[in-house]
Amino acid sequence: MTNPISILLTTSVFFLLTYSPTSAQRFAHPGINQTSADLGTMKKLVQDGKEPYKSAFDRLKAATDTPFAIRPHTHVLRGPYGRPNIGGDDLSRSANMAYNYALLWYITNDKTYANKAIDVLNTWAPVLWHFDYNDARLLAAWTGHLLCNAAEILRYTNSGAKKKDVDALCNMMMTV
Repeated sequence: MTNPISILLTTSVFFLLTYSPTSAQRFAHPGINQTSADLGTMKKLVQDGKEPYKSAFDRLKAATDTPFAIRPHTHVLRGPYGRPNIGGDDLSRSANMAYNYALLWYITNDKTYANKAIDVLNTWAPVLWHFDYNDARLLAAWTGHLLCNAAEILRYTNSGAKKKDVDALCNMMMTV
């Protein structure tokens, strides 16, 4: 009878030795949530008035074209079940709005949306230093994901994002 661990080890070593990294796809920017092709398809479907894309775009635009005040915090605290919550809701709203503005910028080519998204990112980047409490990592993950997606769209689509702004956001994302 053959030892199952021996078979597993032999198979694993064989796989590792024969795996070719050349088969992996290269990462293309933007590309976290959507590739350039995905964004282009989204834009075309909306511009052509195809449903349900046009209705979804209209809802996104209506939800985004509302008064919004950016309220950055240096220390964001979020405990279990959202208590305490100091700055967490402000960061969540800001991350959602930055991503929504970036999508609207891409679809409409209206620089107003690009500028609003850049403003959100630039307001938080030099201010946020720390997450703390029970749900801090969860909050960092779901807001960081949106902030990165917004930044990807802005950085690679002629939005007017400046290198210093990109560097400041990268610094925040890597150090907080």
